[in-house]
Amino acid sequence: MENITIKHYDNESHGYGKISKYDLIGLNIPLNSFSDFSFYNTVEACFYLEEDCDLTKLISLLKDKDIKVNFKNEYVNYEYFHNNNEFIRGYIND
Repeated sequence: MENITIKHYDNESHGYGKISKYDLIGLNIPLNSFSDFSFYNTVEACFYLEEDCDLTKLISLLKDKDIKVNFKNEYVNYEYFHNNNEFIRGYIND
């Protein structure tokens, strides 16, 4: 069984799991699999998947591929996602 570590961000309101766009491509997970409740960081080319719907979906997709998910937690303030122009809701195609 493979393992993957996902950084989990808690912003006092919601939690988000961070995964690279390129990791998703390498894992054959379509980039349009996630909702507008999640964020995409254009500078880092990473998705921040909202914990209640999209992160749960990713964990299920990885479990189907026999990949165990580990988490590394980090706490950030609310504005980390909401007042930062590097984050957009959903995914914009390149």
